[in-house]
Amino acid sequence: MKRLFAIICCLVAAPALALGPATRPVAPPVADPSVAALIGELGDADFRARDSAENHLVDLGRSVEPSLRQAADNSQDLEIRNRAAAAIARIEQDIANAPTYITLHARAEEARQVMAEMSRQANITVSVMPQQMWNGPADPRINLDLDHVPFWKALGEFCKQAGVWPQPMGFPDNGTLTLFPAANSPLGGICDDRGRFTIFASQLVRNRIVTLNNGAVQRDDHLQLMVCVDPKFRLLSHGMPHLDVAIDDKGNSWAGGVGLSPMFRGVYMPMESSWSFGALIPLQSPPRPATKLSEIRGTIPALLATQIQTLEVNDLAKQVGQTHNMGDRSVKIESWDATAGRCEVSLDAGGSPRVLIRQPIGRGMMILIPQQQRLFDEVRTMQLLDANGQAVASFQGTRFDGTHFVAMFGFPPADPPVTLKWEYVVAKSTVQIPFEFKDIPLPAN
Repeated sequence: MKRLFAIICCLVAAPALALGPATRPVAPPVADPSVAALIGELGDADFRARDSAENHLVDLGRSVEPSLRQAADNSQDLEIRNRAAAAIARIEQDIANAPTYITLHARAEEARQVMAEMSRQANITVSVMPQQMWNGPADPRINLDLDHVPFWKALGEFCKQAGVWPQPMGFPDNGTLTLFPAANSPLGGICDDRGRFTIFASQLVRNRIVTLNNGAVQRDDHLQLMVCVDPKFRLLSHGMPHLDVAIDDKGNSWAGGVGLSPMFRGVYMPMESSWSFGALIPLQSPPRPATKLSEIRGTIPALLATQIQTLEVNDLAKQVGQTHNMGDRSVKIESWDATAGRCEVSLDAGGSPRVLIRQPIGRGMMILIPQQQRLFDEVRTMQLLDANGQAVASFQGTRFDGTHFVAMFGFPPADPPVTLKWEYVVAKSTVQIPFEFKDIPLPAN
């Protein structure tokens, strides 16, 4: 207790870690005659004036929500009530779709404290592996001055100083972003911030490949990107990158390389999704030497979740044999063995698991995936939680029993799960993630 009191007193006297909100602070609402006038114009006889007033109020954002709610609830004019309600819905949608920003000022602060504050502002759980990595006197000290910086760019600055970076963990772990020790982080490369997406150019690779049986020499040149999605959004999958422009300082085009499949290299989160992935941009080097890529620009298609439903089943030990429906899916607790620490949960296959499903990947292209793979992606996002809401069960595989896809979980008998939580993607949307970088230095070879 004395140690905790000393830390608190120190922070009060001379705060080393200045904390801030995840988004720009909004001034408290004040009585503004112009806002009242705009709300009055929502009922104007001219529809252009009504539209203009609604758009202006939406641009003012959260600060005018109290006034809009009062108008939506109490105005005698039906048009004003409807327009005010529509403006509120648009403002809330804008807030939901706004990127996550970090404001934080640290002076020689412990890494775990800085990490905890970034986690709070981004509303995600950030952990380290091994768990005892930052429990000693030699823990790294962090110095940051961040004002309204995109989450992934802020995390990249933190990772460089802390000597960590996020790496794949396999199956989802309760929405936790896990940081591992690493000498170099791809989040420290050249950054292109696109709001919901932050793209890092981490490596430009130039290789010579020699075929030994005939001595033929080929070039293998590519740019490696790390694409990071704002933590409040759900990335489901991504497609092949499309390169629009790649020009060096001599005016040569580097476009036209052989297409390579992008590599998933991100931290998986619930709902068959990840926060980041890696992509290789193939390049074709010209014969004339150059010193830098003056401009490289393109897009990567990605599939995002736009509507989600959540199913929670409590008292799991008492739910054996019970079926729970959500949308077009039905979930059943097939078995429960507290002594052995095993539980089986089935998901209605909705037809043959070998049926092919069409899934768009952007630019008018589609791929066929087996229903079996889709169901596998869905069941692996189920979480078995203890009384404190912590994931305590590990995913151990699947099997088929004819019409159902069965997921098998293991858990410690001393700490059995009590709740099944499953987030199911109801609707999806394909977006094009743009990227653009300038003046990337080229290796001498």
